[in-house]
Amino acid sequence: MYKKFLILLKHHNLKIIGHHVIFWCCCASVTQCYATDHLGNELHREEHFVNKNKCVNKHHKKHTTENQFGCDQCEKRFNQSDKLVAHLRFHKVVKHVCILCDKSFSQRVSLVKHLKYHNREKNYVCNQCKKDFRHRSVLVAHMRIHTGEKPYSCDQCNKCFAHRSHLVTHLRIHTGEKPYSCSHCNRSFSQSNDLALHLGTHTGEKPYKCNECEMSFARKSYLVNHMTIHTGESLKKPYSCSQCPNSYIRKYHLVRHSIIHTREKRHTLNLDTNQTRPSCNHCKKSFCLRSQLVRHMRIHTEEKPYICNLCDRGFSRNDTLSEHLRTHSGSKLHPCNLCSKSYSKKVDLKKHILTHK
Repeated sequence: MYKKFLILLKHHNLKIIGHHVIFWCCCASVTQCYATDHLGNELHREEHFVNKNKCVNKHHKKHTTENQFGCDQCEKRFNQSDKLVAHLRFHKVVKHVCILCDKSFSQRVSLVKHLKYHNREKNYVCNQCKKDFRHRSVLVAHMRIHTGEKPYSCDQCNKCFAHRSHLVTHLRIHTGEKPYSCSHCNRSFSQSNDLALHLGTHTGEKPYKCNECEMSFARKSYLVNHMTIHTGESLKKPYSCSQCPNSYIRKYHLVRHSIIHTREKRHTLNLDTNQTRPSCNHCKKSFCLRSQLVRHMRIHTEEKPYICNLCDRGFSRNDTLSEHLRTHSGSKLHPCNLCSKSYSKKVDLKKHILTHK
């Protein structure tokens, strides 16, 4: 019997190592999963061993059979039926749909939990605008719109915010933290929505389409600016400066403009207190703010940190980049008050105004 057992091992290209049976295949060695301490009892007869050799047979199928088991719901194919059965479970996921908001869930318990959100009464009502809320904390945060309260202040620049999340985002300006990284390039962003906009430059996706022409845009703001070409209307500028007649389309443009007036105050303060103003070590020019010096130094270093996502052109200033982006969107934010012409760049508008004189 022992002699026959050795012949069987040789015939099947098998080898015993300790309590394991090793099957030597052309691709690798496969340890038999059914080998036990009772290996001798299992292999005492040739026919019994061959019938128990399930792992070896299963391994052989990887080399001898084609992907003959195909999914009838997609194009995937498998070489084993059990893999197809496991794959079909993905197609058989039952969708539990909410009849109130059309949201769907893979598990019924998730739908039940979601329905409790709809059934919960809105007991917290704003006494200013009558808007109602399910949670008191949400009402408290909402009331800050009416009261103007901003309890979260930055310890670096004393700027205040109504919501803690806004303060967290603002602090990244001081720390330089940019936790949202692009998986396609080395660029990082401080806000998730900036990353989402940037990803469109890699995919080439332009979801915002003009109904009047065939142009499409990567950002909604580009489309809004572009629509003024068709309507012939100048963009509304609801944000007015309290110090001068200037008005702006967006709030952050007004904030950026207001720095001009604060610079004048700081300049007067510097003259009164004889404080040393930051100066350039190349041309000895002095400035009221250190940020002005940093921006000025780019003239000497030729640094251009602001890159256009559409054509890779670089600019030394952020506002110059913003002006350049309008050439891609086709928007013309600078209308002439003397005629119907508009321009994408302010410098072009100034040149045009000279033709009226």
